[in-house]
Amino acid sequence: MQRDRAAGLALIGGTLAGLVTMAFHPTGQALLGDFAHVAPVNRTVHGLAIAGTIATFFGLLRQARLFETQKALTDAALVSYGFGVVAVMFAAIASGFISTDIAAIVLEGGTDARTTYEPVLDFAWAFNQACTKVFVVTASVGIGLWSVAMLREPEFGRAIGITGIVIGFAAAIATLAGLRMDIHGFGAIVLGHGIWLTWTGVRLLRG
Repeated sequence: MQRDRAAGLALIGGTLAGLVTMAFHPTGQALLGDFAHVAPVNRTVHGLAIAGTIATFFGLLRQARLFETQKALTDAALVSYGFGVVAVMFAAIASGFISTDIAAIVLEGGTDARTTYEPVLDFAWAFNQACTKVFVVTASVGIGLWSVAMLREPEFGRAIGITGIVIGFAAAIATLAGLRMDIHGFGAIVLGHGIWLTWTGVRLLRG
């Protein structure tokens, strides 16, 4: 297996960014309850999430070039994960920036503003949930496909391949079955994906 330090560092760094985001992700109630302190945190962690997702995709793109005989699988995996990246970027924008700006308007306008903007906040939450679910399913399928390719090229590591298949398809099935994309539900998905991504990143660093 070829060594790719840039890809390995990108996968590990992107995973850490996602875990930090979930660790410090504030709730909507916290945002409205202590806006002055929570708003900067909310914007920062979601900006970090977007940066981490870009880094992860960069690492996976470089990794896809290392597969010599499984191009169809790795291309399909990259496309599936790539659609997920776009979806989760929109989720982060909605939760980190749009909702924060709306919360500022609501707090400045008082009770009347809250009544007026309540449907908008509900839509932002629903949009975030939908985009997050699209990300989980498409990214999980991508991880599963990559893992199948790894099993067909054993130098990448059979253990990583088996783990990725289990994590990828379990996450997709759980989401389709109705797993709630809150801090706990989505946090579990991020952790599961992160195990495979970090393991793969370390493998790429070592070659």
